[in-house]
Amino acid sequence: MAILSAELYFTVKITRGKANERDEKIAKWLGILAVPYALWIVHAFTGAIFGVVKAREMWNTPMLPIHFVISAIASGFALVILVAVVTSKIEKRELLDREAFNHMGKLLAFFVLVTLFLDFFDYFILRYSGTKEAMEIWHILTERYTILFVMNIGGLTLAFLILLFKRGRTPNGLLIASSIIQLAIMAYRIDLVSVGQLAPLYPGMGELYYYPTLSEISVALGIVALIILLYTVLSKIIPMEEVVPESGVWF
Repeated sequence: MAILSAELYFTVKITRGKANERDEKIAKWLGILAVPYALWIVHAFTGAIFGVVKAREMWNTPMLPIHFVISAIASGFALVILVAVVTSKIEKRELLDREAFNHMGKLLAFFVLVTLFLDFFDYFILRYSGTKEAMEIWHILTERYTILFVMNIGGLTLAFLILLFKRGRTPNGLLIASSIIQLAIMAYRIDLVSVGQLAPLYPGMGELYYYPTLSEISVALGIVALIILLYTVLSKIIPMEEVVPESGVWF
């Protein structure tokens, strides 16, 4: 939060024309530092916390930190595209040109493919590892959590197929693909946390269940609402360049 707050402070100074050369250099290096810091400290270590739990078959894998980092890049990049397209539609102006959307779509397709690769082999190893707990988790995934399982694998596959074609890398195509990616990665995280702890650790233990409480849901919705409010305010303070389309109307 400290890095993001400092970066935001210097960004506002730059856009308002009140920054000197030193401020611009600080803003640049804060931007360079923020992304690897978030990926390493937040996502990689979160994956490591799950990965070292030997008692849980679905969690105990050294690939989980890498999985968390790649899926964070894919979902984060998809969210940036989603916000850009929605903002353009609401404000009825083009923020990015056609070529920029095309390049962003290609990059997003790559990260989706890597995420799909990791998800697929997570499930593949779980299915064919032969351990009792792994087979029990597999049956839970494909029977009781079928909808989320299909949302995860099917959603990533569908999003990748959309992004393969140039028409899918237009604003409307990216809007659909980015929305699907958010749901697909969310489905995987729910499966990982919920299904991972359903298999009993020993005979007679019974299953563990987790359901978010009203307080937890309220806090989560409050955070989302705060982020939307901050974005709305900052989009008015920090000017966004408008790009004139080469020909025709995009939306």
